[in-house]
Amino acid sequence: MKKRALITVTGTVQMAGFKSRVKIIALEFGLVGNAENLKKGAVRIIVEGESSKVEHFLVALRKEGKSIGIRGSRVRRSPFKGQFDKFTIIRDENFEEAMSDRMDLGISYMRDIKGDISGVNKNTSTIKREIHGVKKGIVTLDRSFKKGIGGLDRHTGQHFKGLNRKYGTFGHQMKGMAKDIKAMRELLAIFVEYSMKKETAEA
Repeated sequence: MKKRALITVTGTVQMAGFKSRVKIIALEFGLVGNAENLKKGAVRIIVEGESSKVEHFLVALRKEGKSIGIRGSRVRRSPFKGQFDKFTIIRDENFEEAMSDRMDLGISYMRDIKGDISGVNKNTSTIKREIHGVKKGIVTLDRSFKKGIGGLDRHTGQHFKGLNRKYGTFGHQMKGMAKDIKAMRELLAIFVEYSMKKETAEA
């Protein structure tokens, strides 16, 4: 179902790229119609097309209102007339106003470019923050790694010191036992020799 909407807007809308921006929005939704200056600084917009797209156009116009100079607006919906086959901007006959009006599209493009540059700057800032975060993560990982290695070295050193203390003491004990066994063998040899001499004498 198709319909028509007539919108009257006030604000800084006659010489600031407004009508060209309105045309761009209308074309985005496949609408036809026109936009023209009225007295006392107002602009009249007529759009025709599918009902849902006309409503989407009105929402977009309200959403961008402050950025494109709208301070007030009045909307009147009516049945579709099929009056237009494209969207046009009706120019003023006054030379000064007409020249200013013809600058609308250029100003609109400049606004879009400014928005794009602002978006690029935001993305660049985000990338810089992410790179900084990665660097911090690497530094933290490096510190953790060094700390872990240092802790492992200390733990290993303490472990080997403990083993040395434990088995070092055992080694000393074994050496003492070996000395005692050697002394006992020497005493046993003396005893055996003494016993054999005594038996020979008695025989």
